Amino acid sequence: MSILHRALAVFASCILCEADASLTIIEPPGTILEGVESKVCHPEGIAFSPTGDSVAVVNAASDAICFHRRLANDSNYEITPSFTIEGPDAQLSYPHDVAFSPNGEHLAVANSQGQSVNIYKKSTQHDFYEPVPMVVLKGRRTQLHYPHAVKYVPTENAIAVANVYANTIAFFHYEGDDYEQVPYYVITQDQILDRPDGLAFSSDGELLAVASHGNHLVPIYQRQQGPNGEYSWKLVEVIRGFRSNLYYPHSLSFHPSNEYLAVSNAAGAQTLLVFKKVSDTFPRYGRTAVQALSIFHAESVPLQSTFPEEGGVKGVAFAPNGNALGICSSNIADLHKSVLIYPIGLIYP
Repeated sequence: MSILHRALAVFASCILCEADASLTIIEPPGTILEGVESKVCHPEGIAFSPTGDSVAVVNAASDAICFHRRLANDSNYEITPSFTIEGPDAQLSYPHDVAFSPNGEHLAVANSQGQSVNIYKKSTQHDFYEPVPMVVLKGRRTQLHYPHAVKYVPTENAIAVANVYANTIAFFHYEGDDYEQVPYYVITQDQILDRPDGLAFSSDGELLAVASHGNHLVPIYQRQQGPNGEYSWKLVEVIRGFRSNLYYPHSLSFHPSNEYLAVSNAAGAQTLLVFKKVSDTFPRYGRTAVQALSIFHAESVPLQSTFPEEGGVKGVAFAPNGNALGICSSNIADLHKSVLIYPIGLIYP
């Protein structure tokens, strides 16, 4: 884990320890990214930069990654993107997820219909990422098959990729600007992983949570002891069942304190669920959400019988200091949709 990530995680953990305060999502959202000015167009994934100074939004319908800066002395973000990765040179085709490397030097994109993971490098002279990918993971050797999620492993020089139609999680090493084209480790569990749509690592890298879209559950894996930091196929926990209200889960994000896990539902009534840590042993997280939001557009409701797996929300991410939660809002009737950034507050007993 980088020094920056470790410091932010400790800071967030200390905040939540204060008087045993509990996390709460404050409504309404502080920032709403929508409209022509925002360039939001079918947002599927979202990620905050390691410093929280900007947020990256994956726009699947426009094949573009937009970056929105945080306003000075504020927790809200600018509506107009500060820069955008798009066009033929970007080599994007239905991008579905995005992740910053721990040091912020690289940006990884799960390029679903392009059957690739694109890595973009931060400019050495300007505060933006180069529009042409530095590395493209693609081809038979990569074992990529419609990658829907990508995340950097906090404690290793590695990325994890969820392949939605192969039902696998593939891990790739990197060193500096060099990324290996062959995965060093692959999790394959057809009975557990059914269209894995989202990935999230705990800030200490101990846990890997997966949004298993097709069977409405969240399996959680634990890192094994060893030089490669592989994650055991033996599950330590599975969040599922009627009480969980999971319904076609799409994305997830651990709060940097690891006290909470946010999960988005691509459909259903309760489209954003927050599960709380209840034990240091396993099962570690409760089966019932401690907070739930119902985020959906009225225009989508009549269409949900035709599109039962749509109408909810998509990408979700906590800010690195834990003070905000970004959510990609869905609307079957309107491809443009919106991105909602909620402030995070504390409730005292």
